Amino acid sequence: MKSFFYNIQSLRGIAVLAVIVFHFTGVQIKYSPEYSLPKFLQFGAVGVDIFFLISGFLMMTVTRSFLPGRNSMGRFFLHRCIRIYPLYWLVSAPIFGLILIDSIPVMSALHINPDVLKNIPTTPHYLLKSLLLIPQENLPPLTVSWTLIHEMYFYCIFGVILLFPQKLHVPMLALWSVLTLVFWQYLQPTQWQPWSYLFCNPLTLEFTSGCFIAVILQKWKTPYPAFILLIGVISVLVSWYLWTAANSYEFPVAGERVAYFLLPCALILVGAVSLEYDGRFLPAALQKIGDASYSLYLTHILFLSVGRKIWIAFTDTPSLFDNLLWWPALFIVTLAGGMLCYYVIEKPMLNQLHKLTRRIRQPNL
Repeated sequence: MKSFFYNIQSLRGIAVLAVIVFHFTGVQIKYSPEYSLPKFLQFGAVGVDIFFLISGFLMMTVTRSFLPGRNSMGRFFLHRCIRIYPLYWLVSAPIFGLILIDSIPVMSALHINPDVLKNIPTTPHYLLKSLLLIPQENLPPLTVSWTLIHEMYFYCIFGVILLFPQKLHVPMLALWSVLTLVFWQYLQPTQWQPWSYLFCNPLTLEFTSGCFIAVILQKWKTPYPAFILLIGVISVLVSWYLWTAANSYEFPVAGERVAYFLLPCALILVGAVSLEYDGRFLPAALQKIGDASYSLYLTHILFLSVGRKIWIAFTDTPSLFDNLLWWPALFIVTLAGGMLCYYVIEKPMLNQLHKLTRRIRQPNL
């Protein structure tokens, strides 16, 4: 099975740009509503659903050469932890630092902490769980990392599945999906029951669906991939319109999110991968953004938060000129900052960590 897809990287680029637009639009609507971008652009949160599908697809793809057993499970866990934790800890460090500084009465009086952190707990228990991406009632300080909690849960279960022969992987993933839905309907957990809410969350179906798509596309060629991709994009927009027409511009969660966006996003993934099987590729610029998607995903909230504070400090009354000048500049800086983080920090750090793990496994070299 092919293990690297240029169009997957491009799709990652599209997904992270969509998430950035979602948060960017939310900040602009809150602080400059009279000149803000349309609320409809907040459909960009669907980028997370695309990421989850991609994760399932890639994990099913890259582990096809693994032999069943503990060595494969250990190798898988090691690589996933290296991929997720180091950069997450580095990007989170400034936020954790601000939380700890604000817990000191003298420093708290300086009001240097961002408003979004004011109601965040400062207990060691909460901070440790946040660092380890363990589910709890409150979101982690780096709020976008709630998705990483779901990622790590998927990796844990998928890693255990690697203990078994490949012929059992699809049935086990199907059973996991069915049990998730059954327990979700039976228990109906809330976010105040963090472990149950994670274990029973229908978002798991986005990961497992990505796995199923990987198996299907390995065996069957999909006709008209460009048309399927187009239908997927249109379906996302239609689903978002139907949701907002019946509810509001608050993005759906859990079961409702899956009901509205799993199929449209799955069509996008199928179309993008099938295009590459036909020798057609999405724009190379999107591939570069996709390479840096993890850095962009983790850092964009920080850039937007700092930019918002600067904009408020220098703008008494928002004007059209301010918005036309400042907001596009902030978007460009956010994008450039995430790309810089990838090339200066993430990529070199991953290379060194992988070299280190190879030396540990092969001490004679």
